[in-house]
Order: sequence, then structure tokens, then C-alpha cells
Amino acid sequence: MGTAKYAGVVTLHADVSSQNQSNDPLQPKTTWFISSDGTHVDQNVSQYNESEMQDRFDIISEGHPSVKHDVLVGDNYPFNYSDPVRQAGGGASQGQGFGPYTLNPGDSIRIVFAEGVSGISWEKGREVGIRWLQWRNGTGTPELRMPDGSTTTDFNLYKRRWVETGKDSIIKTFRNAIDNYNTPGFIQSPPPPSSFSVISGGDRIRLEWAPVEGATGYVIYRSRGNILDYRTVYERLTDLGPDASSFDDVTATRGFDYYYYIQSKSNDNFSSFAWTITNTPATLQRPAVTAPPMPPGNDTTNWKSFSPVDWVSDSLYVPYQAVIYNGLNYVCMDSTNQPPDSDYVNWKVTTYVGEWVSGSAYNARDVVSYGGFNFVTPYSISGGSLLELVRVVPNPYDIRARFYQFGDQSQYDQISFYGLPPICKLKIFTERGELIWEKDHLIGTGDERWDSKTTYGQIISSGIYILYVEKPNGESVIRKFVVIR
Repeated sequence: MGTAKYAGVVTLHADVSSQNQSNDPLQPKTTWFISSDGTHVDQNVSQYNESEMQDRFDIISEGHPSVKHDVLVGDNYPFNYSDPVRQAGGGASQGQGFGPYTLNPGDSIRIVFAEGVSGISWEKGREVGIRWLQWRNGTGTPELRMPDGSTTTDFNLYKRRWVETGKDSIIKTFRNAIDNYNTPGFIQSPPPPSSFSVISGGDRIRLEWAPVEGATGYVIYRSRGNILDYRTVYERLTDLGPDASSFDDVTATRGFDYYYYIQSKSNDNFSSFAWTITNTPATLQRPAVTAPPMPPGNDTTNWKSFSPVDWVSDSLYVPYQAVIYNGLNYVCMDSTNQPPDSDYVNWKVTTYVGEWVSGSAYNARDVVSYGGFNFVTPYSISGGSLLELVRVVPNPYDIRARFYQFGDQSQYDQISFYGLPPICKLKIFTERGELIWEKDHLIGTGDERWDSKTTYGQIISSGIYILYVEKPNGESVIRKFVVIR
């Protein structure tokens, strides 16, 4: 179920007249529902068209229906509903009419209303929908547990009861709005930060915002998907005190897009997230390596402490924690509570290679001993020319394995180039030597992403391709990679 939500509107205030600003409890005078596709809705009509203006006036002064819309619809599909007054279909929209008011030149009236949407979460809607569909199609009989804890075999009733749990939430929202309007300060939400910026960085994603006077703290949320994607879930990233005006997210993973929003809070009240939610992806880009590799004790970017413990079910693991699972050592690449044998994206097997040796090259997830402690490197480390660090990820790129590469919500057809010099020229050639894409890498990081399109916007086909990387001093390196589509 993708839209198991209740939406509605509540009137907070409507003037009695232009001369009497007290609230008229009888407003709105019209709450009749109207056809969404009627000519009075989808056409622009001249205000001098008397017949059309009369029709519109009749609509806004129609009064209140004697029977609720859902009762009229019954068990039929709502789209098949036909307006009993105007005999028009196309579904229904909620109409509201206020008045009548007599306004002289310069007069005004004040109408205040609040809109709200509430319902079960996307995750719960998906769970309920899957269970309902299995029963309906006869492909399974999973347990149908009702909101009150009881069980049933009536799959339609099961779905209805879960959807209806949104009723009390929307009513509570409206009551809060009424209390907030009628009793200033009763539920006073603080304003959001007037500015909020998210800056992609080499070893962190930096968030900065304008302080809010009177705020008792801030809450930051993060997701791996854009708000426009119905699968997107925002998770609470951190809580900060009233003096905070910046935050460094160091738990992001290279290769993924992240989106954020921040809420200022005042005691138990929070500002609206809608004012600060980002729509431009932020990414973590590893700093370009400009010096020979250092030993683990001096390089906390490329080497992480490694002390594996037995994996514990339902525990939350964060990046670079190490566990022992089925006799193998794993390192966590991003937060997860799933076991290593089912979460191949966030758990990676490690390899112990002995004592750290100066000038040696190491592969990603190699474990070394240094100074009596063990360390693991999340990245490949070169022991010679820095151009040896250049990698194409994934290689091969197989479109069927997108989920196991950068996730199914990542930039489509994403291929990443890692270990780049801070400034260099990138070129991609076909196996025949045809130049299909080039770019000047000038951002000073070691990462660059490519959307698998040529310079002219054509999506590449399956085949072998060649990445050419050239530093300003003329040093260069090539990397071959395979694309399977």
C-alpha cells in the first residue's frame, strides 16, 4: 500500500463579517464534495460569463451534504463515483465555502485553516500490503495481527483496520492546531533555521545552519534516498544542543547519495522539516592522496582499529566495527543490524596479511599488526606511484547487480573512479580507441562518478572500456573495466 493516509482540513477561524472579527463557529457554510474533472474546476472561465459564475456561486453556497462521501461511495472504487448534483465523474475533491460576506471597497475578512496528513508508515503499509496480497492471491497465509493484538483470517478487515489507525492521528493533529491557534504558546513550535547548507567533503559531509533564538536543541535526519522516492526513509542521525550551528557526518559511505533535514526544537516541540529538507545529493568523497602512505598509528583515515568480537543478533553495528561470524572476520562498512551472510553490502570479509611493512601496497580490508595492535584498511593503499591507487568501482559493472554495488536508490548506472590525484584529466575510450567521455577533475578529492553516458548523453552498451588518467605533470595510468547490461 503506497498511500494509506488520511488527509483533511480544519477551520481555525473565520470572521463573522468585515466589521466583526470574532470567530463564526458556523463557518464554513459549505462542505459539499465536488467532481475533480468538472468544467468548473478544470477550465478558466471569464468572470463576465454570468451562467458560469452562477454555477460557481451555487457550488460554494451549496451547504452541507446529508450523507458523507464514503457512504455514497460504499464498497465501489472511488474513481467511479459520479457527482449526484452535476452528474460528472473523475473522482471527488473536498469543497469548502465561506460566507456570505458583504464587502465594501477596502474591507477584508480573515479565514485561517490548517491542513494535515497522517497514516501508517511506508514500512508498515508495505508489510500490511504484502500480507493482504498473499491471502488474496492464495500464495500464502501469513499471520494477520490486528492493531489491538488479536489475529484474524479476514484479510480485507485486517487491511482496513490498519489503515483506519490513521484516523485518531489526523484528529489529534487538528486538535493540536486548534489549541495552538486559540491558546498562543500552548503548543508553540519553534521556527526552523533560516539557512541550512550541506557540503560534500573528502572525509565527511558538513552541515551548517543559522542558530534559532530560543531553541533548546536541534535534531538532524538523514536518508539514502530523495524525498520524491516513495521508498525513502529518514533516520534520526543525531541530537545536538542549543549552541550547535554545525555538524560533521563522518558515518556516510563513499558512493552513495545522502539527503538531510534539520529541526529546531523547543522542549518537546519541533519545527517543520519541510523548510530545510535538501533535494541536492550530498556525497562522501575520500581526500586525494598526495603523500606516501603512513603507518597505521599515524593514518586514521586509511587504517582503522581492528578488534573483532562475536556477532550478536539484533545488535546495531556502525562503520569499521569488526565481528566474528561463522569462523570468518568481517568489518562493517555502514550501520546495519543484519548478519554478514545476508547483508553483503555492509559486511566485508577481512584478510590478515601480517606486520605492516613500510612502502608495501595493501588491498581493501587487509588486516595488519602494528605496535602491538591490529588495524584494517577500508581502502586500497599503494606502495609505489600514487597513480597505482586509481580504481574503477565496480569492475565489472553488471546492471543486474545494482543493489549489491551502490544500492537500488543510487544514481542509475553509476560507476565510480577512486584513488584519483587531486587534479587530473579523465578520459574514457572504447575498446577500439574511440573517445566517448572526458572531464577535468579539479575538486581536489580522490573520487569521481560517471553515469555511464557519453559526452553526448548516450547510454553506453556492454563492452570493454578504458579509463585514462593524466596528472598535470604528464604522468598517466590506464584502467580497463567491463560493462554488462
